Amino acid sequence: MLYITATPIGNLKDMSLSTAEVIANADIILAEDTRSYLKLKHAVSNLFGLTINHLQKVVAYYKDVEFAKLDLVLKYLLENKNVVLLSDAGLPLINDPGHLLLQKVKELNLPYTVIPGPSAFATAVVFSGFSYKEIVFLGYFPKKIKDAYYQKLKQVNSSCDSAVFVAYESPKRVVRTLNQLLDNLNILVCVCQEMTKLHQQILFIENSDQLDKITPKGEFTLVFKFLRD
Repeated sequence: MLYITATPIGNLKDMSLSTAEVIANADIILAEDTRSYLKLKHAVSNLFGLTINHLQKVVAYYKDVEFAKLDLVLKYLLENKNVVLLSDAGLPLINDPGHLLLQKVKELNLPYTVIPGPSAFATAVVFSGFSYKEIVFLGYFPKKIKDAYYQKLKQVNSSCDSAVFVAYESPKRVVRTLNQLLDNLNILVCVCQEMTKLHQQILFIENSDQLDKITPKGEFTLVFKFLRD
């Protein structure tokens, strides 16, 4: 069976017993980052006292190799192996590898399940405290944001009764992206940096003058809401 398994987004103590048991018993681990998996593996043993399957095989499974390794993974599943899909952090398929595999698994009518857990965008929405009726998840912002993108956001906002927008951004582009968003949209932004980690920071930004508060390091999730004109 394929287990699509959520992992902590920062603090390893956020791992669930269900996640730990699935990892410990897995025949095959599909890891987006094998180095992150080693930390996860140690946490399974240290926090829960579980013994990892000694025959377990770890396969690097990230976006660039997803297609190339598809047949191999399907072979494992057809052999009735317990295959666990892990993102570097959070829930797989949310801007992470796995869509191609799940599509094929469904086509072949193979069994799969989802082990729920932490998700960066959902956690950030709660941190923001914004009231909403709809959540619009944008994934990662385009590297170059054009005027048509801003117009699209405005159109979505006007068609929703009360929406918040959520997106991920890299530390290299976060200040520039925020500067562009604030210059083109009338919004309040909740900047969530390194959530659940030692240097977690939550900032509320409503104009470009406040961007010097941001240290562009680590993981960023941005939650924003349009203000009334």
